[in-house]
Amino acid sequence: CVNYMGMNTARPPFDNVTLRKAVNYAVDRPSLLRLVGKYAGKRTDQILVPGIPGDRPYSISAFSGANVAKAKQVGGKAIASAPAVNVVHTTSSSQTNRAQVVEYDLKAAGFDVQDVPLPASSFFETVGAKGTTYGIANAGWCADYFDPYDYINVLLDGRTIQDANNVNVSYFDNKRVEAQMDAAAGLAGAPRAAAYAKLDQEIMAKYAPWVPVYIGNSRHLVSSRVKNWIYSSYFGEPYYNALSVG
Repeated sequence: CVNYMGMNTARPPFDNVTLRKAVNYAVDRPSLLRLVGKYAGKRTDQILVPGIPGDRPYSISAFSGANVAKAKQVGGKAIASAPAVNVVHTTSSSQTNRAQVVEYDLKAAGFDVQDVPLPASSFFETVGAKGTTYGIANAGWCADYFDPYDYINVLLDGRTIQDANNVNVSYFDNKRVEAQMDAAAGLAGAPRAAAYAKLDQEIMAKYAPWVPVYIGNSRHLVSSRVKNWIYSSYFGEPYYNALSVG
């Protein structure tokens, strides 16, 4: 699973790619990861996750913490003139804490910020509606099947945007990238993996529709008496039919 902040590229201020890149430097990934506890995951600034064909580690944004100076440099004068960023989140304590970190980081970089708490019952309806006024919001995705298509094509193809229930919550719509998606989807084996690796890095480096935050870990507590622990990176859990106690 990849946990990320979606930015609404269909309206200001995040229809401006310069500002999206600035936010990727401004957000403090370590602080966000600490909110979910020890061993919760690994920081990231990319779309694909370890184990998925096409995953190739790269580094574009700030990993060690918020890089406010770089965010201001990248965003330039556009930050001061940008409209307020609507930071949308549920009213749960965990999501409120997460929003507070993001709001603090954005303010430090010079953005005007508006806190928009929503009940959990209406959060996904609001964020997933075409024409939504949200600016940045928490999102996440776990693969339905073990292929890069299920991340890049499913989550970032603008041709799938509909009136409601969108999973492309960044409303990213780029014809050039969509043509590359189609070409990658028609490949197999190593060429397919290589094409998706290139897409992953290019989307984040050139367009930055997300702020990827972390790759989640599965955390399992077991007794020392548990034997035959065989972990499946595919399913993110042990093979339960192999476990024994003794």
